[in-house]
Amino acid sequence: MNQSSGKKISIITPSLNCAPFIRTCIESVLNQKYDNFEHIVVDGASRDGTLEVLKQYPHLKWISEPDKGEAQALNKALGMVRGDIIGWLNADDYYLDGTFQRVLEEMDPQKGRHVVYGKTNLISEDGNIIKIADPIRPINLAVLVRWFIYLDIFQPSIFFSKSVIDDVGFFREDLHFSIDYDYWLRICTKGYKFHFADLVFSCSRLWRKGAKSSAPNSAQARSWHQISSPYIKQLTFFERMKFWRDYYFLYKIPNSLYLGYKLIGLPEEENTFILKSLKNIKNKISKTYSQS
Repeated sequence: MNQSSGKKISIITPSLNCAPFIRTCIESVLNQKYDNFEHIVVDGASRDGTLEVLKQYPHLKWISEPDKGEAQALNKALGMVRGDIIGWLNADDYYLDGTFQRVLEEMDPQKGRHVVYGKTNLISEDGNIIKIADPIRPINLAVLVRWFIYLDIFQPSIFFSKSVIDDVGFFREDLHFSIDYDYWLRICTKGYKFHFADLVFSCSRLWRKGAKSSAPNSAQARSWHQISSPYIKQLTFFERMKFWRDYYFLYKIPNSLYLGYKLIGLPEEENTFILKSLKNIKNKISKTYSQS
């Protein structure tokens, strides 16, 4: 195994009834061919055979007990980490080969690189690639609060230095959705920069039946909006004006038209044309943020 770096990598995995997927998750960490790591699994008392899989891997640090949700499981895991670099990998997601090596090359706190992120394969429940998510860059607070554009940032493809975790603290246990999004915002407010690496780091199973990510978009949108709202106040005056322009023009107005075109008297053909035009403009603005 590769011992080229003295940095220890800690992977934390919250788990609940993921027996069909967790073996792939564990094996993807082992397949990094890097021996200075630890993999911590905090399971919420699964009853589907997950524990039988965990028992087959003596290198794991794991516990299984009832908890109050994913954030509490993550915080239990954070209390156990001993590494210099930390990644959060859900039990139904997995890393691609070469991810650890690239993260080790890119992570450099002395150069301000405390957070490293890459691309993500979004996959179906049976593992078919639906989309390669190429995340927006750069990531800063003014960009991150725009949850309504195509940010394409996904949690299994982000790694943090231990000093960031120590500074920002634990995950919010009062949240059900957007635990990762809230954490990214908090990182930005502390002044840390996100460093992009042009590589697909992971595969994220977003459309699994029963997963939080399969919840209605409206529920997740409400969560993103509520979480981001306090951070908008930290933007400059001109950044706030640009944010509200984009919010109404790219999200609020198009969604109002989509949900209620009959109420405002627009014929369906005209409404469709307007929506298509707004979508094209939204895509152009999203690309502008990605290239800025």
